[in-house]
Amino acid sequence: MCVMTGRWALPDEATGSRSRSQHTRQPKAGAHDSSRDAAERDRWGEPLPLFASTAIRSRRKGRQLWTPAFDSQVGRVADHLVVSGVAEKTAEKYEGGFRDFVAYTDNIPRDTEQQWPIMLDGSDPRREEDHLLRFVAYQGWLLGLPHSTVSGKLAAIRWQHVAEGLPNPLDGKLRLRAALRKLKKMRGDGHGKLPVTAEMLLHVKRSMDMANDRDVAVWAALCFGSFFCLRQSEYLADRRRRVRRQEGAVRLEGASLGEGPADSGLGVSWRAVYIY
Repeated sequence: MCVMTGRWALPDEATGSRSRSQHTRQPKAGAHDSSRDAAERDRWGEPLPLFASTAIRSRRKGRQLWTPAFDSQVGRVADHLVVSGVAEKTAEKYEGGFRDFVAYTDNIPRDTEQQWPIMLDGSDPRREEDHLLRFVAYQGWLLGLPHSTVSGKLAAIRWQHVAEGLPNPLDGKLRLRAALRKLKKMRGDGHGKLPVTAEMLLHVKRSMDMANDRDVAVWAALCFGSFFCLRQSEYLADRRRRVRRQEGAVRLEGASLGEGPADSGLGVSWRAVYIY
C-alpha cells in the first residue's frame, strides 16, 4: 500500500513496501495556464477558495472566522502555495529532470534484482547517496550530458522531495559533490549564450529606416530587451498562451535583419519584434 502525497507514491511505513513511481501522470508543480482563473486552481485542476485580498478580522477579541469548509480547504491551499513557488518554466524543467530519475530507477530491476527507492527519505543515507552517484555516472559519463544539465536534474530531485515534505536528499552528500566536481573538470560548463553588444545594436540600426514606423517599433523593442537584460520568457509572447495587451509583451516575427559586423567574427541573425 502506498500513500499519495502529490505526484509520486511514498511507502506506507506500516507495510514496509518500497517506494515506486505512479505511472499515472499527475500535474506538475507550478503548472498553470494563462487564464486569470488558473491561479485559483490546485495542481489537479480543482478550484481553490477565493483569495482574501483584504484581512478579515473578527469584531470580538480572540475570535477568528471559521467555517466547516476551511478544514478541507487549508490543506489544498497550503499545497498550492508550495508547488506554485517556482516559475512555470522552472517547474517544467524540474518535471522533466525528475521524470528521468524515475525512469532510471525503474530500469535498474530489468537486468538486476536490485531495488532502489525513488523517494529518498533519509532512512539509509549511504545507499541513497550510492543511488544518486549512479544516476550522475549514468547521465554524465554514459549519456555524455554536461555538468550543468546533471546538476539541474539533481535540483529537480531536491525540489520534488522538498515539495512532498521530505528532507533535502542532497544535504551532506560529500561524495556526490566530489563526483560533480570531477564531471565539471572533465566536460566543462559548456558554452553560454553570447551577449548582445552595442556594436551589434548599431549594426542593426544602420539597416533601418527611422522614418518607417515599423522600424522604429523594432528598434525600440530591441533596445528595451537589451538594456533591461530580459529573458525570452519575460519579453516575448508565447503563441501557445493567451497574452493580454496590458502585460506589455512583444511578439516574434520571422524577419531577419542581416549579419553581424565583419570584424566581430560573429554572424548575428536578428528577428524583428512588434510591440503590442
